[in-house]
Amino acid sequence: AGVFSADWSPMNPEEVAFEEAKCMEDHFGNDFGLAQKWMKWNLAESDGKTACYVKCLVEALGMYDKQAFQPNNIKQQYEAYKSDNGVDQAKSDAISNELGKIDAKDGKCESIAKGFIQVNNANKG
Repeated sequence: AGVFSADWSPMNPEEVAFEEAKCMEDHFGNDFGLAQKWMKWNLAESDGKTACYVKCLVEALGMYDKQAFQPNNIKQQYEAYKSDNGVDQAKSDAISNELGKIDAKDGKCESIAKGFIQVNNANKG
């Protein structure tokens, strides 16, 4: 069980968009081209700014809690807003299961982002 799991609850689309914007503002460093890529979920594995943006986002959304990804939170988020997110159940399950296997215990931007970006890129569309 994650540190924040007991206190976490699914976020509505407006809350998610707010957290995305906040993390983007904190990490893009006035690189508007990079921010545009992030808005399209075009996430580069080798970019330090992107790595820290991803860490900020997955922590803010309750997907990661300083020790590990939280598959149960991801599943709860999907269930709460599945009519809004356009993702089918099988893909949601695959994503949450794959994220749950990632070793990112060190809490570093790069460790968290590498696994997340690989899962994201493998499950586009």
